[in-house]
Amino acid sequence: MDKRKNSARFEKLSVCDRTVQRAFRCVGEYIGGWPKISVLIAVVVLAVSLVGFRSFRMHENLKSGYTDDTAPSIQEHKAVQWFFRNRTDNVLPGEPYYMAIFARAKDGGSVMNASHFNEVKDYYDYVVNQMNITHGNETYKYNQLCGIFCNFNSALWKLMAARKSYNIELQYPVTHVMGLAVNVGRYFFDISTDENGDMTGAATIAVYFHLFQNSSVYQEVLKKWEMAAYRYMKSTNYTYIDLTLHGANVLNAEVMRGGKTVGPLYVIGLALTLVFVMICMILTAWMHKQLDCSKPLVALLAVVCPILAAVTSIGFILLIGFHVNMLMIISPFLVLAIGIGVDDAFLLVNSWIRLSCFAEMQTRSKAERLGLVLGEVGPSITVTSLTNFFGFALGCVAPVPEIRLFCATVALAMLLDLFYQLMLFTPSLVLLSRCENKVIHRNATPETRRIADILNYILGRYCHFIVSWYSKIVALILIALYLAGAIVGIREMEVGMDGRSLLPPDSQSKTGLDIMIQTVGPTYQGLLLIVKNPPDFTDAVQYREFKKVVEAFETAPRSIGNETTQTWMKDYKRFLNPGPDLFDVMMGVTVPPMVESENETIDFSDFKIFLGTDPYTAWKNGIRYHEINGTVYIDEMLVMTGYCNVTSLGDKARLLEQWRETANRFPQYGLRPWDPDSQISDVILNVQPVTERTILITLVTMAVIFIPFIPNMVTVICATASVASVCAGVVGYLHWWGAVLDPVTMVSVIMTVGLSVDYAAHFGYHYHRTSMLDETPCSSKTQRLFASFQVRFIAFE
Repeated sequence: MDKRKNSARFEKLSVCDRTVQRAFRCVGEYIGGWPKISVLIAVVVLAVSLVGFRSFRMHENLKSGYTDDTAPSIQEHKAVQWFFRNRTDNVLPGEPYYMAIFARAKDGGSVMNASHFNEVKDYYDYVVNQMNITHGNETYKYNQLCGIFCNFNSALWKLMAARKSYNIELQYPVTHVMGLAVNVGRYFFDISTDENGDMTGAATIAVYFHLFQNSSVYQEVLKKWEMAAYRYMKSTNYTYIDLTLHGANVLNAEVMRGGKTVGPLYVIGLALTLVFVMICMILTAWMHKQLDCSKPLVALLAVVCPILAAVTSIGFILLIGFHVNMLMIISPFLVLAIGIGVDDAFLLVNSWIRLSCFAEMQTRSKAERLGLVLGEVGPSITVTSLTNFFGFALGCVAPVPEIRLFCATVALAMLLDLFYQLMLFTPSLVLLSRCENKVIHRNATPETRRIADILNYILGRYCHFIVSWYSKIVALILIALYLAGAIVGIREMEVGMDGRSLLPPDSQSKTGLDIMIQTVGPTYQGLLLIVKNPPDFTDAVQYREFKKVVEAFETAPRSIGNETTQTWMKDYKRFLNPGPDLFDVMMGVTVPPMVESENETIDFSDFKIFLGTDPYTAWKNGIRYHEINGTVYIDEMLVMTGYCNVTSLGDKARLLEQWRETANRFPQYGLRPWDPDSQISDVILNVQPVTERTILITLVTMAVIFIPFIPNMVTVICATASVASVCAGVVGYLHWWGAVLDPVTMVSVIMTVGLSVDYAAHFGYHYHRTSMLDETPCSSKTQRLFASFQVRFIAFE
């Protein structure tokens, strides 16, 4: 290596390149001159971050934190809380709680059989009225917590009792008995009917638990109660039925268990990575006659540094008061950190070993040698780290809190990976250099020369192929086919969420989700509509206009129809004009249809009697009203109706969007549709725009970061286009693989930007740099490609 030749090459660099290279040389010489201090600094940073794990907190809820603060579900959530507020002091209730029990016959028959249904009722009675939950010094039962929702399933129990005692027939989806219309569609699924339309059986029955968690104590008690109900269900062997519990706490616990099952896979992947790195580094050292006892330790450090970066980033996030969320656990961001960190280590070690072959290095200090290494590869490893850092950092502008936290953690990991590469890995190269072979092997042995010649021949032929005209035709054809498949996949990509992919294979929660998706959703999906500004029902015009609102929901796509609609107006009219009593029902008297006139109004004279008469007392919790001089005015009310053909969470999200659009057509009534999964639905609805926006921001950021390191717009455009094509391919071909675009997939797609920028940045930087370092100004493209590959891979001069 000739100093004058190097000086001439250095002068050919642009001012920007010379400045960057000079800066990295200075950094390398400083670190190489004080390696122990550098390692000490890295250890101190790691130790400080580990303090954060003392306050480790895991955010397990998949519903909260994954929507925009201004998302419609937030307003709907507040609306339902306000409706069920305490009437005395207007204190809002806590978070809504929802759980369901599904029962199926073991013999595949009907759960409506007395022996089967009795086991369902026995389980319900035990977990509601008998099972004790201890929290602190207090003992609780579910019936002490449910409040106004304790009778949520009373219609089912009364109906089945009447069926057993009086042998009445049930009609689907609504059964009329004793003047009451009971919506059996929400309880019975996979039904069978006779020629008269009467139900003869149901393969699945659902029992629901719903209330508001009015304090943190209630939340903890309900969590313990749900887990206890789950354990009791698992430990009890029923003769006729199989029970499945579908609840948020059990589901979260199962997701966490599924996350833990991934741990061994991470360990296996880490072990394979370590073996691969060791083999590559040992082969590199052997071919350069620099194989010594330090190389396995160098390989270990190459893998450890990115792991330390991931651990340190989480530690600092915890230290400043944030928590760890599910995305950090179930997403492969640790693999991203390892992939980029190990790649940087390869570049550093390859350059370090190559320089050791030159006689000139024997007269230079280790600090100068490290300066030359960082001057050569420092800019390229920095550009990949900074592009990823700024790309993910800009992801923090996403409106979703948990996505912001995830992006911040990964961005910090990218920056810390560069920190550990410079402050721990490179000084370790200096400290371990005492083990290096001191003999200079400028000329390789015949064996290594032969291997090098083969590798260089293959690389040379490949470079010749790349610059040939026929390779351009092949590339255009392949890229066209690749992008065609990607574009079609992107256009057909389904947006949704399938929680089953997060669960371990033996989880009963998979069965619960299967029932929700394959049985409940296709048959009955309930809508709870909050009416904040009801009309004046004594005014015929206003009442008639409001009927159009209800009709709009009843005639919308996927609606079952007005049969499943439940309003206090319908029941009040039944109360005033009762249908057949129980004896009439037994004798087969049919229910006369309700007749509605064009100028109909509501007379509230018997309204208070109506609310005090069983079974209509349930409407006390479905209406808010006040009186002025004996006249009743409805302040707020609920409307319930049913839909069908909902076969996925994506379908439910689109259905919720349809409800919102219908509600927005009637702004004067202040309509708020509500569903227990509305927050998840908003997550699903936001996945696509958030993914597109985050990828676009990241690509633009990377292009901007490229410019100082690669001051050539053609190279910058090509590198950015390469990254964009990889992102398009990942999204598009995930569709052909059967995946859906959900939050986990979204995070993985965003992370592909970080992985794919690596090669584009390194090759772009070195290809641009070779045009200024080549000895002849008219150096061919083949030579420039060959020189760029020499920096990336094992090659000999």
